[in-house]
Amino acid sequence: MLLLFDIDQTLVTVRDGIGRHVVGNSFAQTFGIDVTDFLLTFSFAGQTDRAIMARLADHAGIDATKADAGWEKYRALVEQDMLDGVHSENVDVLPGVRDLVEMLRHDPRYSLGLVTGNIRRIAFHKLGVAGLDHAFEHGAYGCEHANRSQLPPLALHRVNVACNTSFTPADCVVVGDAPNDVQCARDNGMACLAVATGGIDAEQLRQAGAHVVVESFADVDGVLQIFESMRG
Repeated sequence: MLLLFDIDQTLVTVRDGIGRHVVGNSFAQTFGIDVTDFLLTFSFAGQTDRAIMARLADHAGIDATKADAGWEKYRALVEQDMLDGVHSENVDVLPGVRDLVEMLRHDPRYSLGLVTGNIRRIAFHKLGVAGLDHAFEHGAYGCEHANRSQLPPLALHRVNVACNTSFTPADCVVVGDAPNDVQCARDNGMACLAVATGGIDAEQLRQAGAHVVVESFADVDGVLQIFESMRG
C-alpha cells in the first residue's frame, strides 16, 4: 500500500504565523499590492502554494496572465523566506507522528510518499527541521499544480518509476487534515484517512467524504490497525 501524506497540520505544525506573513510579503514584493487584510481571514487549509497565489491575485484584481508571469518571482521569494524563517524552534511534530512514520517506514507492506501543497524545497525543509525527511523521497508538490487533485497521480507515478513498484489508485491512501485532501483522494479513486489536527473537526472531514477519520495519530497502534484494515 502507498500512503501519500500531507505535511502541514498532518505531520507537523509551524508556529508564529510565519507562512501567512511570508506569503503576504512575497505577494507585495511581486505585484506591489498589500493583501494583509485579506490574509487575516484566508484559510490555507488544503491549499496548494500555486492556488494561494492565484486566489490572492484574483482578490487583488490581477488577471491570470499577469499572475502566471509573476509566479516564478513570487515562488522564489516565498521559498527563500520560508527556508530562512522555519527552524527547529518553531516547528512541532504532531503527537504520534514520529513513531507512526518510523513503524510504517520499516514495514515492507507500506511505501510512503507526499502529496503536499508546499513548494518542494519548503516541503523537505520542514521535514528536515522536524527530523522526518529520511522517511520521504518522492511525491508531488504545490508548486506543480494549483489544483490539488492533479497531485496524487503525479506522486503515484513518481513512486512507481523510482521504486519499480506497480501501485494503482486502489492501492493508495491519501493522509491529510483538510477537505481538499479528501477531495483530491476521491477525485482519483484513492482512499483517504483524515486526521482532525488541522482545525477542521472530525465531523466535517466525514461529511467531506473521508473513508476514515481519526482525532490524531497519538494512538499509533490504533492508526496502524486502521491502515491494516484499509489494505483489504
